[in-house]
Amino acid sequence: RREEIQIENTIPVLILFITGAMASDSAKGRIYNLWLVPMLAVGLFQVFISGGVEKAIAALAASCFVMAFLYPMWIIGGIGAGDIKFLSVLAVFFSFSDFIYCLVISFLIGGGFSLLVIAWSCADKVRICGSGRLPDSNDHINIHMALPIGIAFLLHIGGIF
Repeated sequence: RREEIQIENTIPVLILFITGAMASDSAKGRIYNLWLVPMLAVGLFQVFISGGVEKAIAALAASCFVMAFLYPMWIIGGIGAGDIKFLSVLAVFFSFSDFIYCLVISFLIGGGFSLLVIAWSCADKVRICGSGRLPDSNDHINIHMALPIGIAFLLHIGGIF
């Protein structure tokens, strides 16, 4: 586990940043760089202190790789740019295997959220149509992916999986 989660003494700060990004995305629909830049700086500093320049460069490269890997998903509208930046910053704190595991779990949680939204939307449309009113074709609900991402990583930090 990346020499465990290599951020053992920065876990409280990481939890603060993750929950702040989750709250920002939920409230404003955006993850502000106010959360992401300090989080990246703390992560890179911690990696530098614990492993030197080579590890810090490797962590920064991992962050850049995550951005490049997820960029096509942003182009097609599958994930927001803030979510990609959020994930790329989280890549600094976790080993490759832990990160991929949390990424998969976060997408599964996001898929579960989507199913709930679809079920809610269908039930709402049935209720609206039953009242004689037509549903608005412009109705859409965004899934703020910072929530499933944050949930997955927080559960991992907490030792749940």
